[in-house]
Amino acid sequence: MRRTLLLLGGALLLTAPLSAQSSEFGIRGIGLPGRAASVRALALGGSIGLLDPVSSENPASLAGLGQMTSIFTSSSSWGQSANPTGSASIREARFPHVLLGGPIPRTPVAVAVSYSNYAVRDFTLATSGTDSPRGIPVGVVDTLSARGGVNDMRFGVSWALSKRFAFGGGIHFLTGSNRLAARRIWADSSYDAPRENTELNFTGLGFSGGVMWHPTPRLELGGAVRSDGELKMRRDSSDVVVNAIGLPVSLSGDIRYLFRTGMSASAQVTSRNWAVADAGLKAAGGIGANNTLEVSGGVEMVRNVRHPANWPLRLGARRTTLPFLLLPGDQPTETGFSIGTGRRFSADRGGFDISLEHLTRSASAGYRETAWVLSFGISVHAGGYTP
Repeated sequence: MRRTLLLLGGALLLTAPLSAQSSEFGIRGIGLPGRAASVRALALGGSIGLLDPVSSENPASLAGLGQMTSIFTSSSSWGQSANPTGSASIREARFPHVLLGGPIPRTPVAVAVSYSNYAVRDFTLATSGTDSPRGIPVGVVDTLSARGGVNDMRFGVSWALSKRFAFGGGIHFLTGSNRLAARRIWADSSYDAPRENTELNFTGLGFSGGVMWHPTPRLELGGAVRSDGELKMRRDSSDVVVNAIGLPVSLSGDIRYLFRTGMSASAQVTSRNWAVADAGLKAAGGIGANNTLEVSGGVEMVRNVRHPANWPLRLGARRTTLPFLLLPGDQPTETGFSIGTGRRFSADRGGFDISLEHLTRSASAGYRETAWVLSFGISVHAGGYTP
């Protein structure tokens, strides 16, 4: 079986129904891009990702951690995926974001370590047909499955020059694997069912930097840049790099405005030059990649200004183009709408946040997914702290 089939599943994708997958829109790339955001940020469409101290998008936002803080996020999704050959259900559960950090006592410095999903690539493809190994047609079912993806381990540090301005930097260690299995089952049980397994291992190194600025008490601004270099792929336990895929430079800007006490609106724009992955993906059998643009907005309404994290109403919307093509020249898009809330308890030493998103991914050639994503985050704040 060709190496490119095991690398990117190219030979089966356009003629096969799918099942037990995260998304068909990441199969012909390194996976569906993840989101290094807290549940609060997800409920707001991601629109405060650069300003939120417990998201991992802007290291400068760590200046907002007033106490040692930890968060743990879980996510479950249900939906349908369809392409011109059929449809299948989407079911998955993940732990997409974990963070531990806080200020260094008696200094303007804050540090944090976090984990998030950089790209998720779980799928099973199946196709049926006939083959004639002895000149007699025999029915066959071929399957190709993959489990795994790329993870992002970040170490970030921020420095607050004043109450209004902070800057920060981060280093990102990209690791992960993709376990692939190809199998053929014959309708005639006298034929053996061949199976081939392989594992791709990923490594990469990235850097990020950002700023936060409060020009007025009602206005917050944030900006960040991130460069991830190349993702190196090794097969099985070999030290030999079989492929290197370029990863994007990301440029992001964020704004949040407090209209009145207890009500704020936010917006964020992120551009990523995913086209740098095009050559590496084509070398591995993929179709290619295009640059992406993500725009999001959200509104947060607080019920209790003394305890703003107790049952606020959060609404958000997001639209983005997706990087990896299923057909040449046909770039997919994703649209999402979200709602959420949260609660703090035990003198603000602990709490939870919850969000519900409805996502639609589509391409013009008949590829479409819809999904409901329920995210739940638990937070612990040493000494009592409401972010």
